[in-house]
Amino acid sequence: MNYTEYEEWIKQAAEAASGEARSLFALDTLRGLHLEARGAIQNECTEQERELVSRILESLGEDAEQLSEQLEELDGLLYRDPTRKIRYIPSLMEFMCALAHYIDYRKTSNPAYIAAIGLNMVNLIDYEVSGQVDGYSMNDMLVSEEMSAEIERQQQALLSEYE
Repeated sequence: MNYTEYEEWIKQAAEAASGEARSLFALDTLRGLHLEARGAIQNECTEQERELVSRILESLGEDAEQLSEQLEELDGLLYRDPTRKIRYIPSLMEFMCALAHYIDYRKTSNPAYIAAIGLNMVNLIDYEVSGQVDGYSMNDMLVSEEMSAEIERQQQALLSEYE
């Protein structure tokens, strides 16, 4: 499977999934992305930023507008320093993007945002395995056991009720 095929598949899977499956998938994927970002959050974020991340995670089921405001506040805090603004930390970036996609999904129910959350996890895994796994490329993603397992997890989470 190449990246383009994966993108098409995740869009179709998110579209076909039930609302409950989409929500559970999003929350499970956010938990996974948070786990991946924990080191960056601990090492790169201030106490105030870490507390805000915790509040956001605790209130994922709450009002989407409130979540949006909290994420906007966190984004402003993280990037007020010009040096931090240009520093790319993949795990933190993918986690933040997934939070934004989740909030957008909550506001609109558009399954494209669920697909985007799946892409966030795949992008992070790609960053981690590129150059580390022989034969792995965006043209042959399933060479990586970690990527294969993630895509299988996504398939089961989104489409298991249809099998």
